[in-house]
Amino acid sequence: MEQNEINDSKLDQAIAKFESEIEKKNEEKIVIDRNDIKKLIAMLPNGKSSGFSEASNEMFKYGTSNTLIHLISALIEKIINSGIIPSFFNVGKISPIIKDPNKSKSDYNNVRPITVSDTLTNIYKKIVLIELDKTHCGSPNQFGFANKSSCNHAVFALKETILNTIKKNKAVYAVAIDASKAFDKINRKNLFHTLIGKIKPIIWRSLKNYYRCSMAYIEKEGEISEIFKTTIGVKQGGPLSPKLFAIYIEELVELVEKENLGIKIQDLQIGIILYADDIIILSDDEKKIQRALEICEEFGSKKEIKFNPDKTQLISLNAIGVLGINDKNLKTKIKVQLYKTYCRPILSYGCEALKINQIDQRKLKTIEGTIIKRIMGLGKRAKTTKLLHALEMETTEIMLLKGKLNFVKRLM
Repeated sequence: MEQNEINDSKLDQAIAKFESEIEKKNEEKIVIDRNDIKKLIAMLPNGKSSGFSEASNEMFKYGTSNTLIHLISALIEKIINSGIIPSFFNVGKISPIIKDPNKSKSDYNNVRPITVSDTLTNIYKKIVLIELDKTHCGSPNQFGFANKSSCNHAVFALKETILNTIKKNKAVYAVAIDASKAFDKINRKNLFHTLIGKIKPIIWRSLKNYYRCSMAYIEKEGEISEIFKTTIGVKQGGPLSPKLFAIYIEELVELVEKENLGIKIQDLQIGIILYADDIIILSDDEKKIQRALEICEEFGSKKEIKFNPDKTQLISLNAIGVLGINDKNLKTKIKVQLYKTYCRPILSYGCEALKINQIDQRKLKTIEGTIIKRIMGLGKRAKTTKLLHALEMETTEIMLLKGKLNFVKRLM
């Protein structure tokens, strides 16, 4: 018998044992707050694609009543507390989205399968998410889709860790790792084995049965496939999927921090930062960063998560000292290229979609002129327009206009 079959057999036994224990115990029933249902219905976005039942968000949103709220609450309570999933409750409509229009549409790596569930199913998943958040806080290193957390918090933690380490005149090694198609390829046996003891048993059983009867069909350009059963992955685009993946991968944080491989800041140790399925490993020592990568590889093999080497990048900061290039020795052409590559895109980020009046445009031009003059070592009185012309750079006005035209072109 192969190793994978042995592991699968052990997982099946552990899951079956836990499931039978739930049946024997008289678990506390879940009572849904009717106000939660009311808020979830009110927050349903308009204009979204409907699921298998063709019942749109607007039907629930504008047809809501106390009776409807009571019926939905009673139904979801019954589903969670009994663990019984209604027929066709978990049928997802898969819409393939092309990631990069410039790449081949037949390349499956260039396709992101977005699953659209029924509105009622989404309400169920959001209620389950509320229940999960009550008992499972998650790792503080996971910033993706967590309450009161965002990408900005992850960036702040990363920045402060780097600055604090460099201030101590130490090197910083950072490796950005991407989990390839992480949501789509989660081994569900592994997932539900991982969830044992981390969430309420009654919620565990409901989710287990929900995914047990998971089905889907593909809709593309008006054509619809037959309904088929799905056995791996959590639904890309589903409200519950990020939370499940975060729980699935949080053991990786424990493994890295257990060996003290990260950067220490007073009593804190920061060795890994996560934002959903994007991972950054941090250390101030080459051997430690190598060991952390080995742990990631071992964890990926165990959990059947494939880390994408093409999207994995290493950067070292303050590790090799001075390169011997200073401002005086740097050619003007290189300065201009660095500015156009790193400064201009940030300065003009988001301007394509904004209506910028002449006052704001002049302010932007002034800021850009000040930056360029400082880079070139010129005084404040130098004319920005003439300077840009001499450097063969387009003016701020033309840059903004080109950005808007390209933005409109991409919409067509």
